Amino acid sequence: MPSLFTTNHHNSPLGGSYTRPDTRQRAFLKGPQGEATPSARPAEGRRARHNSRVGCRGGDCRTRRRPTRILAIERPVPGVVDSRFTSQLSADEARRAWELHQAGSIRELFFRADEPAAVLILECGGVDDARKILATLPMVAAELIDFEVIPLRAYSGFARLFASAGS
Repeated sequence: MPSLFTTNHHNSPLGGSYTRPDTRQRAFLKGPQGEATPSARPAEGRRARHNSRVGCRGGDCRTRRRPTRILAIERPVPGVVDSRFTSQLSADEARRAWELHQAGSIRELFFRADEPAAVLILECGGVDDARKILATLPMVAAELIDFEVIPLRAYSGFARLFASAGS
């Protein structure tokens, strides 16, 4: 089974994952009668080319708000005893994390190497959306754990390397 973390796998809106055809392969996609399928037809005009890109679901993507990457670091809730963490609750937590991963809300999941805590990378509308998503995890709902939620943005420091080269 291919890895869920390869760049060629994306979550489908119906659940599960599908493999995106390589851009060069699209020109060769044919329907059952040999006709060009919608994804194989050449796009006409700039907007048509833009909307035919993978990830654009119609409309003008440039006016839509881009999803934000969020770093969520688990932190303990004071006063919670270990006996409240049952094997059933752990299984429910893992199941819900899997569902959120398959839906594309949780992009990556890690455990810290230095202490027993989870670290998640979410992709959603912002900090408020991230908190709502995290609230659906059973251990968060039971107030056994909490998360520090940190919005991320793309690193722009490499631009400094090329700014001095042009002057």
